[in-house]
Amino acid sequence: MDEHVGLTGCDDYDLIWTMLERGATVRVLERPLYNYRDHGEERLSLRSREAQIRDLEKVFDKHAVRGDARSALRQLHAEWFGEPVHVVFERRARAAASR
Repeated sequence: MDEHVGLTGCDDYDLIWTMLERGATVRVLERPLYNYRDHGEERLSLRSREAQIRDLEKVFDKHAVRGDARSALRQLHAEWFGEPVHVVFERRARAAASR
């Protein structure tokens, strides 16, 4: 873990990115191997949106992400910041159902 990128959840993103840059092989699996507990107590992933975006920007700096790619990745991840995972999933499900 690179503490320089912060500890608000973006460190997980940095870990995979760093592993790939160093030659690791990763694969997306069709089924989850574990359930990450989502609860209302104090958690790093529930820190302020602004703190999480700052940490994501540090990850982008570390991995030399610039321009349009940086903007697109920021927009892709921003909806998850500052809210529990189940809240985002419920919002997405409601939006899909209303289409």
